[in-house]
Amino acid sequence: MKRILKIVGILLLVMVLLCGLIYLLLPKGAQETMSFNDPYHQSRPAASASHAMATTGTPWATQAALELLDQGGNAVDAAVAALLALKCHLWRGGQFSWRCASAGIRC
Repeated sequence: MKRILKIVGILLLVMVLLCGLIYLLLPKGAQETMSFNDPYHQSRPAASASHAMATTGTPWATQAALELLDQGGNAVDAAVAALLALKCHLWRGGQFSWRCASAGIRC
């Protein structure tokens, strides 16, 4: 039993020393930022809003989310509305097709 504990202790010590050595060898400080190659070469201004904001991959989903927010809905309601709009316009756009069918929505 003492032999097993001694072996386990030595293995733990080796692992701690190895982790410390790896930590010392890793680079420190600020790293270079990753470059982004924009295939469309369009400027994208920063988004700002005073009341509500939504952004999606299509104008239909964004409009659905904004309409729901204007009617007093919360962020979760807007996200579901945008996902339903994506699912109905682009059949691969949403990830809950079984929910559409159970809710009686033809997507």
